[in-house]
Amino acid sequence: MPEFRDSDGVTWRVRRAQWPLLGAIDMASWGSSTFGVVMFLLALPLLVAWPIWLLAKLCGVPWKVVTERDGDEVAREKVKGWRASGRRIQEIVAEKKAAAVGDDVGFELRETTGTELGDR
Repeated sequence: MPEFRDSDGVTWRVRRAQWPLLGAIDMASWGSSTFGVVMFLLALPLLVAWPIWLLAKLCGVPWKVVTERDGDEVAREKVKGWRASGRRIQEIVAEKKAAAVGDDVGFELRETTGTELGDR
């Protein structure tokens, strides 16, 4: 998954959204205590549904491409197909990198004192 920093030090990450509630399956490995058994029983339906989800994705259900800025989601797009979603991820990364380079050109404008607006 592409992750990079722009000229302002902001971390961007672009990825496909994975299967929802995947964290619930991780909780199923919390040991053999009563809590671990309960968590496993709650995660069991998700384990059974996973092959159905995968088959749906292979049959054309769109992937969600998520763009995050410093860990906060800023955009989500649906793209049909694994390869098409990979191309879209690369396009978004290129757009964000180009915008970061473009910001360097206007850096002096952001650092003005603000008195220029009063001249009008």
